[in-house]
Amino acid sequence: MSLAVGIDVGAYKCAAAVCRQGEREAERKVLNITTKRGGFVELDSWMAKQGAPVDVVVMESSGHYWFNLASHLRRQGYPVAVVNPLQAKYFAKSRLQRSKSDPADARTLAALGTHDQPRISEPLVGAELKEAARFAMRLVREQAQVCQRIQRLVDIGFPELREVWDDPTCMSALAVLRHAPTAAAVARMHPDRLARL
Repeated sequence: MSLAVGIDVGAYKCAAAVCRQGEREAERKVLNITTKRGGFVELDSWMAKQGAPVDVVVMESSGHYWFNLASHLRRQGYPVAVVNPLQAKYFAKSRLQRSKSDPADARTLAALGTHDQPRISEPLVGAELKEAARFAMRLVREQAQVCQRIQRLVDIGFPELREVWDDPTCMSALAVLRHAPTAAAVARMHPDRLARL
């Protein structure tokens, strides 16, 4: 008889529960571990003592906290299924589960692993690339916001700058603004210095 393990992953601790094949509910007893290497070793030992082969380990793809645990479990040879948190939420609702806690979530994920048989995959394939792409897009959005703020401030404090530069965030316009933030300051500036800027 095989079993599914559900793990609710947090920033500093995890809760793990077991649901045996043919059972509707996961076992009440839950293992609590830390998200450090020692906790992962404790989880390995606990899973080995369950007396049945592990068909699947189910965890949610919330945040980045699951990366290290999923990687550890794959290295140990366990099949890992990373599910969307909404899938777990709707599964719990379909079973009329009301409690929301780490142990309850671990039991829900274990039962989901037995009943819905989530897709097992290499959970970390592409994860780093996705994180890098998200980070790059965040930087692009932040840069656009900074440019909008600069344009707003120029429109308020130095509208004449638009007569010379269409884009007040270009390198030459910003060089002038660093030394002369107003039209009066530019008028006082020597033409040779302005040309160097």
